[in-house]
Amino acid sequence: MKDLAEQVFDHEAYKQVLSMIPGRFVDHMPDMYLDPLMSMLAKTEPLQLEIIAARGLRDADWFGKSDPYVHVKLKGKSELCAKTHHVNGSLEPVWDFVTPVHNYEEGDDLEFEVYDKNLGMKDDFLGRASLEGSRFHKWGWEGELQLSDTGHKGESFIRIRASWRQKGKPKKA
Repeated sequence: MKDLAEQVFDHEAYKQVLSMIPGRFVDHMPDMYLDPLMSMLAKTEPLQLEIIAARGLRDADWFGKSDPYVHVKLKGKSELCAKTHHVNGSLEPVWDFVTPVHNYEEGDDLEFEVYDKNLGMKDDFLGRASLEGSRFHKWGWEGELQLSDTGHKGESFIRIRASWRQKGKPKKA
């Protein structure tokens, strides 16, 4: 069994080698080589979650807009993983919010809830979406998730990215 120093060296060596391999080549590497590497990275680096934007949100304020923000939780766990800042007066907000998810465990699903910020009153619920852990655990994922329970007939979406490599410095909520 390897001692901790050897494991750290191996991890750093894998990261260096992987960073030098062109992305397209990695797509064609056999899983028998990539699976151990990705498992090692997943155990040593927190999941990086980017809440990028939303579109088609419902107008929850009397003047036809909303002040949306997002709560992120891991399914089955009560604590909040992240909360974005609210964007004033927008039905198509851009958050560009980046945060590590330290308590993510393999197979955990991510749950997103979008709210409209209200001063002095309860915030309005605008919709929810979830991303199954099996869709992003190995390779990460980027795309749009359709919100459900939106309270209007139109379609609403949230754009997110889940990855094992940091895309930018985390922003504070």
